[in-house]
Amino acid sequence: MNKLLRLLTLGELTGFVSGGLIVALLPWAGLLVEQPIWLLVAIVCLSAATGFVVAAVASTQGFSSSVALRRGVIGAAVSSIVAASLFALMARMLPGLLTLFRALLAGWLSVMPAMLAGMIAACFGVVLGRRASDVPAESGSTQPLQWGLRSVVGLVAVMGALAPVRLSVPKPSAPVVVLPQRSKPEPAPWTYVPPSGLESAHALQWRIKDQRSVSDVLSSTVVLSKDDRWLGYVSSRNNTLVLMDLNHPSDSRRIPLPHGFDGITFAPDGKRVLLVSEGDPMEMGVADLSTGQYVSLPQLHPRSMRNGKVAWWSEHEVFMQMGQRGDWLLNLETLAMERAETTDRWKSLGVEQRSKLAPELSALPATNRWAWEPRQIAFTVELPEDVRTSDWEVKGGLCLCLQHPQYDARITFRAIGLDTDDRLLATRDSSKIIRVHRGTATVFYFTIEPCPPLQWKIDSPQLPSVGPDDERIKTALRDGTLAAFVYSPVINPLNNKVVGPVRSVVQGVVSVREWKDQSMTVYATELSGGFNHAVIADLHIKSGGRVERVKLDLPHHWWAELTGAVPGCDNVALIPSREDKTKQFSEARSKEKLEIQAREEAARKQREAEAPKVEPKPAQATPPTNVSQPVDDPIRQFVLNHHRKSEQGDSRALAADYADRVDYFSDGVVTSSHILRDEVQYHESHRVLEEKVQGEIRVNRLSATSFTATYLLYTKSLDLQKGVTKEGLFEENLIIVQTPAGLRIARQRAEKKP
Repeated sequence: MNKLLRLLTLGELTGFVSGGLIVALLPWAGLLVEQPIWLLVAIVCLSAATGFVVAAVASTQGFSSSVALRRGVIGAAVSSIVAASLFALMARMLPGLLTLFRALLAGWLSVMPAMLAGMIAACFGVVLGRRASDVPAESGSTQPLQWGLRSVVGLVAVMGALAPVRLSVPKPSAPVVVLPQRSKPEPAPWTYVPPSGLESAHALQWRIKDQRSVSDVLSSTVVLSKDDRWLGYVSSRNNTLVLMDLNHPSDSRRIPLPHGFDGITFAPDGKRVLLVSEGDPMEMGVADLSTGQYVSLPQLHPRSMRNGKVAWWSEHEVFMQMGQRGDWLLNLETLAMERAETTDRWKSLGVEQRSKLAPELSALPATNRWAWEPRQIAFTVELPEDVRTSDWEVKGGLCLCLQHPQYDARITFRAIGLDTDDRLLATRDSSKIIRVHRGTATVFYFTIEPCPPLQWKIDSPQLPSVGPDDERIKTALRDGTLAAFVYSPVINPLNNKVVGPVRSVVQGVVSVREWKDQSMTVYATELSGGFNHAVIADLHIKSGGRVERVKLDLPHHWWAELTGAVPGCDNVALIPSREDKTKQFSEARSKEKLEIQAREEAARKQREAEAPKVEPKPAQATPPTNVSQPVDDPIRQFVLNHHRKSEQGDSRALAADYADRVDYFSDGVVTSSHILRDEVQYHESHRVLEEKVQGEIRVNRLSATSFTATYLLYTKSLDLQKGVTKEGLFEENLIIVQTPAGLRIARQRAEKKP
């Protein structure tokens, strides 16, 4: 009995036991959290009981009053701390962070009043225990047990305050009914079936159906098989030839190679692949797709095999394009090489036939219903706060578009963005376009859909003859350059009404065809799949690639919903033709050119009138300008046509006159896509007023297929940003080579003359 009473004097033990009674309140844990007063009462009662018992027992065991009181206070404190810690652990099974926070706060705030109650109860316990203090004290030390209990109490307190785990209350499990499961069949691999009628469908009916990407691609090696079934490339990660079935992208073949290669070409039957490794001399080999074996080819004429493009265009012959060294044919049976123009079979083929036999060297396909072209388009628009200014920021980029050859309309595929040194390949029916960008080849699959609405009538913001830009509006309507952007709408969730445009999402461009009084007729010039529930805003003039906003006589930025489609609006024949638009623009430009010349002539006469009179000097003979060249001379006619395209601002046709790799001014050797971007940027900021050959074009033959052309070129252009006219005389030097696709410029230099 004395041993039991001796243990009761340990405040840690009695506090731990009494504090553990909180566990008995587990069924009422939610009530204690919702009504913390009951938790306070419970912990205060436990603390007071512990302090009273420990102090009374210590007094009966012969301890002094001060020691008994201290032991009672320690027991009460330990009891309150342990009780609060155990309650905090129980509270972690309750859902919600807010509930847990309330439980922790209620538990720990109950410690101080519980300790105070325990101290008062300990005093009463000392007074009561002194009356029975004749019991002798039990010998023996309890210090080891005391320190062990203190460790357990400390661990419980730390867990209650910081433990991240949350306890769970076991619930009776519901009876589990096991139903027989049917095995689900695995989904079939994705398969692409080209839609019928691609060639006859016009450009605005095309849509992207799906896309697939492969990485770790060596860009220079990507090529299509002659039957458009396989996409082949060399992996940049390991020396492996990869062949992907375009209609079944999950199917592919891999052939290990002895080392890396820089170019490949399929055999006409698609059963073998020729691989080329750049070097001096060039290394070549053949991979057999049926056996998966690679065979290296010996070189009988190493000096003749140099770096260049190759195309396996007949059963036993490989066409090799070597720049200034001309075009060659490699016979795979004899491994002998000969110039292409010396063979009867090659000479009997026309340019178009040669291009079809060597698709690796040809441009993207085109028909009389659609034609591919890269184009600079707008992505986002930022307007100034002041509507009276014309300042704004139009952010855009280069992407692939499908242009209708006959009508002024195109569809933009913004997913096919273009960047420096990107490569584009296409199957012959254009059902698949492959973009090679920074080591990744993406295959875009196309389908045909009904034509969306193309023409609408809307309420105009004002009369065209009023406002600060009325003259500019009249001029733009005359030459067909007045347009507006099409945006996604901003919808007010409170009333589900359209309240404006989302200028960060440009859907396309519409041109203003007619503006009479307060009615405006617009048609889709540039769209990306159709304008469903769209908003038209931001009237602007697009001239020479530059977009200038039109200021209206309105206190706010004008916008309107694109509704009210005219009857037959899905008929592309109802919108203006490209020929009519070109004629309309040319007439307006001719009139503007005459006005500029008239102003320059008036300024010259004024300067002459104001200048001091001098004796006239004898007139000197000037070299004839724009001398007509013989039409039967293809080189001279090619040069004249080239500069005529520049004068017309046709960047795409101008860039098509260059070879795939060109020694271009001071830029060094660049690709034809680089030249296209350069021409697009120049014509966006300048309007070419005149570009004429002056004097004779001197032509010299370098080889059977390469020539030089030297001549004087007079240029006159209008800087659209500064509004000034620039002119100059240059000596042009070209190297022109004969390719399967016709004459192409391989080198260009220019020197300005005083």
